[in-house]
Amino acid sequence: MPYRRWDPFQDLISLHQELFGEGGQLGLQEAGRSAWTPSVDVYETDETFVIKAEVPGVSPDKINVEYRDRKLFITGQRPAHDQESVQRYHHVERSYGPFERVFAISPDICCDEIEANYHDGIIEIIVPKKPEARPKNIEVKG
Repeated sequence: MPYRRWDPFQDLISLHQELFGEGGQLGLQEAGRSAWTPSVDVYETDETFVIKAEVPGVSPDKINVEYRDRKLFITGQRPAHDQESVQRYHHVERSYGPFERVFAISPDICCDEIEANYHDGIIEIIVPKKPEARPKNIEVKG
């Protein structure tokens, strides 16, 4: 049976979404029903939303990033141990198998310009905002 890491904040996130809905903002939608869930950081700049997910041990060609229906899907699979090359395990904490993270995305993004980069076990997804959704400084005349 695969191990799942307990996320104490998942209930709070679910409750917030039930009460307030997605609100047109980038945010965690669900952890999914996967064998394990990569940890993520999500932040916003004036021009972009950025998602960084920890996926050590997963090669970039085993990661799929897809945008559809105003949702960004990150899926993939970390291969299990090669049972034949290992004599015996004394302790196993790392999780293996498929994973999925799903994020609700604001409609104010440039979906054709989404980028995904992989470096040192971290996948970074850059979601550019449309120019009209970016903050603007307004001069105060007096």
